[in-house]
Amino acid sequence: MIDNWLGIEPAPTIILGQTPSDERRKGKSMSAGSLDGNSESDGRKQRSSNTKIKIVDALLDLVNEGDYRPTARQIAVRAGVSERSVFQHFTDLNELHSAVGQRQFDRLVKFRTPISNKLDFPQRLRIYINQRAKILEAVTPIRRALVVIEPTSTSLLNLRQTFHQMNISHIKEAFKPEFELERTDLSLVVDAVEAATSWHCWESIRFQGYSVSRAKKILTLTVGSILRR
Repeated sequence: MIDNWLGIEPAPTIILGQTPSDERRKGKSMSAGSLDGNSESDGRKQRSSNTKIKIVDALLDLVNEGDYRPTARQIAVRAGVSERSVFQHFTDLNELHSAVGQRQFDRLVKFRTPISNKLDFPQRLRIYINQRAKILEAVTPIRRALVVIEPTSTSLLNLRQTFHQMNISHIKEAFKPEFELERTDLSLVVDAVEAATSWHCWESIRFQGYSVSRAKKILTLTVGSILRR
């Protein structure tokens, strides 16, 4: 058994938290015609869902604390579940990565709020950069942890595309007045702003030792120059 979450493998007989013997017992019980079968099933699904959330939250918390390669045992202890549960509740790596990515998305989307076009450009730029910096800084630990396996994970690649489109939408919303005045290739300008505010750009700046405050000033200057050239 591989105990690192980047290569976590379920026990061969475990599928969605059940062993073949569990399936046989369930089938026997249902064939007996239990009147409470549906409610019991709903209860099991809810408990399973809650356990999955605990496991994913534990993994994300450990990574955010700087442990980029937590073991199944560490995850189980933090989640307050058995180590076996970590393997039982995810059928394969793709399902685990998908759950981690979606949970991370749910945590980060709260940082994005609408930016009124009635504000002047410096105000909108400041608000956008502040929101973007919070998202980029928050996503950095998990992106660092997953950077090696991301190219081979369909669920992670799909999530990265979702984040990309979310930023594009935010940019178009925040700087609509500037884009309405754009006389050249609008898509090129949008792509330039998105590239300047991408995680890879942020990571490059932060990796050089610049503080969050300094990094935000760099992004402000860059984006301001692109939109006010």
